Amino acid sequence: MQKGFSLVELIVSVAIISTLSTIGITSYASSQRRAQLDADVISVYSAIRKAQNRALSPSKSDFGIAETDELCALGVDFQSPNRIRPFAISRSPGPGAPCGSSGLPKVYRGETLLSTSSFGHTGTIEVLFSPPFAQKQSTGNTNIQIRNSGNTLTKTITISSTGLIKTN
Repeated sequence: MQKGFSLVELIVSVAIISTLSTIGITSYASSQRRAQLDADVISVYSAIRKAQNRALSPSKSDFGIAETDELCALGVDFQSPNRIRPFAISRSPGPGAPCGSSGLPKVYRGETLLSTSSFGHTGTIEVLFSPPFAQKQSTGNTNIQIRNSGNTLTKTITISSTGLIKTN
């Protein structure tokens, strides 16, 4: 009676362990990419929701706007490749451009960078909400596409004209 394992048994055991390890490492890496993308989607969603909430109860002091100025809109810029910038638009009292006109200056407050993802567009997408009821200023849906660093996973955030935010 022999004690121990044969060479064939050892080779088969090592092959099985190697195969299972490879599958495990691949699954772990894939789940890490999904988790990072989900975290970046949450950052974008939070920025949009924060702009909406600020439009519901606007505070000029959040953006350093003078009390005498009229707060026209609060919004977020999504600049490629991965930059999120909240802003406010105000105008001075008296004659001049009305709130809905273009060309009014933006006051930016802070910036967030996506950790590992990027936006699926070039240039800037802007989402604006008007106080006091936080209506979205543009008509139709606004789609913001977010891709992971390897461009293998994509999620889209859709903001409807009524301000409803959906993630696909």
